[in-house]
Amino acid sequence: MEKEKFKVAVVGGGNVGIAALKLLTQTNLYPDFEVVAVVRREYKPIPGIDVRVITDIEHLPGMVDAVIYAGPSHLVPTDVARILELGIPVVDSYDDHDKMSETFWELNAIASLNNTVAVVGAGWNPGTDPVMRIYMDALIPDGKVNTIFGPGSSKGHGTEVRSVKGVKDGISLTLPAEKYLRWKKYQSFPEPFSGKSVGNHLRDVYVVAERGVDRERIREEIRSLGKFKNDPTRVTFVTPKKLAEKNTELHGGILRTQSEIGFVEKRSHGKNSEMTAAVMIAATRACVRIHRRKKQCGAFSLAHIVPVDLRIGQTDQERFEGLNY
Repeated sequence: MEKEKFKVAVVGGGNVGIAALKLLTQTNLYPDFEVVAVVRREYKPIPGIDVRVITDIEHLPGMVDAVIYAGPSHLVPTDVARILELGIPVVDSYDDHDKMSETFWELNAIASLNNTVAVVGAGWNPGTDPVMRIYMDALIPDGKVNTIFGPGSSKGHGTEVRSVKGVKDGISLTLPAEKYLRWKKYQSFPEPFSGKSVGNHLRDVYVVAERGVDRERIREEIRSLGKFKNDPTRVTFVTPKKLAEKNTELHGGILRTQSEIGFVEKRSHGKNSEMTAAVMIAATRACVRIHRRKKQCGAFSLAHIVPVDLRIGQTDQERFEGLNY
């Protein structure tokens, strides 16, 4: 039997795209993958990564089995649609929660029309966390899963911050509200959090602004963005040096549920970009396998996918090996 191989292109040279390229080309974790190309808007090689750069997805048909789309979430509806229209399976880490259902069904229609497969929102959350919630609900059916993220850097929120006109650079840190509001130093910020009811999270944003811009306009625009409008948000203007000090690749979170039946808790903490990229790579295996079976097409979330399809292995039996029963 010929060994199963996945030829992929990575679209995007940001944090997650570079993390995916490094995992695929600079570790021995994915011997079943071959990176054919990285797609960027400009012909600009990525330092330290020896992968062909192309600037147009039109070159991809016939070259790859799938695309790992690591571009920003706001471009997923258009960019992923274009790739699906070429008949190429795609995995993305779309994380706009407000528009997830709308985007999922739009991509489902396009993928179905072109007899291909899209795995939508294959990241941390959305992605693995919703799958965990399903299993936790199965274990504790009369409980309610509570999700608390942070402290750490949210890449999707940071991308939205940098999209605001007048922002030269910026990051967004996610803080677990219950913990941080008990700390005195977080009760009287130099610039306080916006006056919204406190849920599970606070958004702590740091911005390097372009010279001469209206900072108050930037502050209010960030607070009105989709990812920030429902959470108390602090926006602080800093120097590039201070921004670098505040920036972190680490993120984490807790999923917790309990009732009289029992208690279940799942904790995670690590490098946000690398963990997101690793999920996307595993999801690419499943995406291509679904496409190759030619029994289904359309959009899938991780919750729709048979878990063993994420694992390396030629057959179902091989993929089961190493699991503890």
